[in-house]
Amino acid sequence: HDALPISDAPSLGSPNAPLTIVEFIDFDCPYCKAAFPSVRALQTQFGDQVRLVIRYFPLEDIHPTARIAAR
Repeated sequence: HDALPISDAPSLGSPNAPLTIVEFIDFDCPYCKAAFPSVRALQTQFGDQVRLVIRYFPLEDIHPTARIAAR
């Protein structure tokens, strides 16, 4: 299987963390907005043990301005 490319993605936390969370996010999605504080809290609580990586995943069919928001 191919690894998910994350080297060019925005991230918080140590690149050497034993756990990496990759969140696919659409900035216009209310569910993404609701989930983000919980994901961010994990990274904050566990510090250098967790790296949070954000991948943009605009759902343009239902959120026409999502790509612009990601830029």
